[in-house]
Amino acid sequence: MIEFYGYKKCQTSNKIESYLKNKNIEYQFIDILEKPPSKTLLQTIMKEKQIEPKAFINNCSAPYREMKLKDKLPTMNKDEVLKLLIENPKLFKRPLVVDKTNKKYTIGNEALKEF
Repeated sequence: MIEFYGYKKCQTSNKIESYLKNKNIEYQFIDILEKPPSKTLLQTIMKEKQIEPKAFINNCSAPYREMKLKDKLPTMNKDEVLKLLIENPKLFKRPLVVDKTNKKYTIGNEALKEF
């Protein structure tokens, strides 16, 4: 079963969710604000995709600007960035689509290419 971490007010989440429905792909919707992905899951995705935690951050989000992360992120280590994301789930680039069975993990519009 695919886990779909999204936000109902997010256009990208809604677009990808519609895409999955049209392709008849079964998924479980998880509101990223109510239940953000765990640190363990994020670390798994980072390892599988060979990415840094900063790849999960939506640098167009209001919290990104409000927290002045453009200046702070370069000096933060991986654990600090993961903690920041989990504590501030509006910072996530959405949606995060997780297919553990096939080891497919997508962030944002990537789901349109992967599924």
